[in-house]
Parts: sequence; structure tokens; C-alpha cells
Amino acid sequence: LVINGQESRIQVGQRLGYFVTTTTQTSTLQEVQFLETGVVLRVTPTISDHNRILMSVKPEVSDGSISDQGLPQERTTEVETTVMLQDGYGMVIGGLIKEDDLENQTKVPFLGDIWLVGRAFQRRKVTRSRSEIIIVLVPRVVPYGTDYECREDNDVTRATTSLLEGPLNRVDRTDLEPQLPDAMLDPRRVKWGRIPDFFKNVKHRKETLPLPLNHYLPSDSEEFPRVPGYMSDTARSIGVNPGPAPADVFVEPLLMPPAEVAPPPPPSPEFAPPESTKRGYE
Repeated sequence: LVINGQESRIQVGQRLGYFVTTTTQTSTLQEVQFLETGVVLRVTPTISDHNRILMSVKPEVSDGSISDQGLPQERTTEVETTVMLQDGYGMVIGGLIKEDDLENQTKVPFLGDIWLVGRAFQRRKVTRSRSEIIIVLVPRVVPYGTDYECREDNDVTRATTSLLEGPLNRVDRTDLEPQLPDAMLDPRRVKWGRIPDFFKNVKHRKETLPLPLNHYLPSDSEEFPRVPGYMSDTARSIGVNPGPAPADVFVEPLLMPPAEVAPPPPPSPEFAPPESTKRGYE
């Protein structure tokens, strides 16, 4: 894990120490320095737009030793490259080959040390090993934590507060629009038992108008006006539960028949027209 633009270093190996002597006119100083051997990987990532990662990769494979005189000896194989990858895509680096030659000598004591003759009593074996190191890198962009997201949201909110001033300071529209019915505490329910009466009344008595809509869709306060819970608006406003409503009792509406119109009375004799007028009309 590394921060954007910083170098990350991984080493798998050993450190060989040796002395370094520094001599001046007045004193002599010795300090210890270390020779790092093994596998060393250096990575420097740079994140660009659209989660693309530009990486500078430098793998190194080295082997060394300290001579009898205290001098370091090192053999190094390294590769340095720069690649650009998408988040979650990988790359493979190979070619880091390491070869070792190991010489093993066995001999007969005393006889193997005789000049010219000692070779007949000696045995040498050279073992050569060859290894290749392959490095696979898959970079991934780690998002920031929730704290950073909260701070960013707060910055956006502070930057857009002036835009929210209108919705926050709303005008009271109580006097500008009618009050809506209280659908939660005074709901309206369809009375299916009264629907057939509507069609029956219309069929048999065409001159009779149907009952108002509140008869078929009554509210609780209209259907049960004598129940205190449904009758009091104050009880509904403070959230008092009026309890279960009484059972629905259907009352047959009283429909008055149309009134019979009496024929007009005959005219009075004193207002009758004269005989001459009647003959003239005949």
C-alpha cells in the first residue's frame, strides 16, 4: 500500500555488514555499512484520470559476499520500466535470471595434499543452478474512507446553501389553499350494500334523483355522528383513538312519491264572458 506519487520498496533477502574506515589528520573513524542482497522491488505509482495508474517499476535480484579483506562483492540483475495500467489490470515482468556455480571438493587426508600426486586422491564436483524470478503486479486504487466522503459532502452542502434558501424558507399556504380532509383519522369507505339501491331507485323511480355521494362513500364522522370519538375534531387532532366503530346498520331511505297535481278549478260565473262575446267567437 502506497500513497499516490510516493515510492514503495519491498526487499526479500539479507544484509551483509562490513567496516568502512575513514582516516583524517587527527583521527581514524570506522563505521558499519550494509550490502543488501536478494530480491528488491521499487514501485512509484501516479494515479491519473479515469483510475489509470502510471507506475515506475524497478525490480532487482542481487547476490554478494564479503571477502577476507572486508571488501563487499556483489552481482546484480535489475530491470527498470514504466507502464500505464487500468485499475485492476495486471502486468508480468520476467528475465531476472540468476546463475550460481557451487564447487565441492573431497580428498583423502594427507595424501590429497601431496604435490602432483595429491590430485589422484581428490575429487571435485561443480554444481550449477539457474533460476528465474517472475514478478506479477496488479495495481488497485483504494478509495478514501467514509470520513473523507462526509467532509466532501459537507463542503458541497456549504457551497450550495444559498441554492437551498428558497425551499427551506417556504411560505405558509394554509390560507391560500383549502384544507384537505383528514384521510388518516376520518377516512371514507365504500358501502357496497348501498350500491344496488342506487340502481334500483333509478330503475323504478326515474323521476327520483339519486342520493348524495356521501351516502355511498361516508366518512366515519358522517356515518357515526353520535360516537364521541368521531364527532369531536379535538379528539382527532390530539390523536385519541375513538375505539372500534359500531356495526354498520343499513337504514332504508324514505323516498317520498311524487305529489299529484290537482286540475285547475273552473272559472267563477261572475268572471264569465258575455253571451255576445261567445257568439262572436263561435
